[in-house]
Amino acid sequence: MCGRHTGPVSRAVRQPFPLLAWAVVPALFTAAVLGLTSLGEILLSQPSDIVLTSAHLGAAAGVTLIVGLARPWPRRLRAVRWVYPVVIFVVGVVVHGTDVPTVVALTTGLPSVAILARMRYLRRFPRILDQENRKPDLVGAAR
Repeated sequence: MCGRHTGPVSRAVRQPFPLLAWAVVPALFTAAVLGLTSLGEILLSQPSDIVLTSAHLGAAAGVTLIVGLARPWPRRLRAVRWVYPVVIFVVGVVVHGTDVPTVVALTTGLPSVAILARMRYLRRFPRILDQENRKPDLVGAAR
């Protein structure tokens, strides 16, 4: 649609963040951080095992909580948006100090970066409605 004094108006359709995508955010986030850390160590010619700390999963729990707050929740699942990030944080405390081999960190981390980037892209640029759903612009048709 175009008005006399405005440009085209984009009609974006925003879908709620899928529950499954929300559930894998902590694993993807943690793997991405470990993979990028491993890549940095390789680029600095100092490859070694990466230590998984509670800080990694604490940050993942925080990201999960923030993403969960932006999602609409059915009444029966509202407690999940609070409990799941706490569980992720507790898991981080339990596995604190675990060594992750460089190969594992790279092979899981770099694809995780790509998946997170794709998820962000799909959320940032939602689908535009089909052209046939738009009405013709009668005001600007004479141009």
